[in-house]
Amino acid sequence: MAKPPRSTVYFSYFAKRGEDEHIGKALIRIGTVAKRSGLSTRTIDYYTQIGLLPFERSDSNYRLYSESVLDTLEKIQTLKSSRMTLEEIRTFMAAEHYSPALEDVNEELAQLEGKILSLKEELANAAPEERRYIKEEIQLKMIPLLQLMTTLLS
Repeated sequence: MAKPPRSTVYFSYFAKRGEDEHIGKALIRIGTVAKRSGLSTRTIDYYTQIGLLPFERSDSNYRLYSESVLDTLEKIQTLKSSRMTLEEIRTFMAAEHYSPALEDVNEELAQLEGKILSLKEELANAAPEERRYIKEEIQLKMIPLLQLMTTLLS
């Protein structure tokens, strides 16, 4: 039987260890992933070894990746550009993968950031005497909080 060309897309019609998420989905070899992502096969191999990229084995023992690894690689590159270490990226991606409430938390965080921005604009647009009043109110409300913290820390 002739060897398929390197860019051949494989289809998984089998499930290993009861995992059937890739059944019937296109699977691609590491060389194709490298070409499409612009990364070296060595980099992809390393990401696979440290657990950032899931894969399946073909009957010929090739590592086959789902098309979704291209999105994962893009996310990894984005996180690396924000100066996250690979260990931090792995932890982040594991939390993202296993936390169904993460999307809700991110949505709530975005809403809070929006509120903070609008409050900052309000404060910036407030008249000087209103700003002074707001600052005094904040200081008055901080006194009981500081007392409580002092009590708890002693």
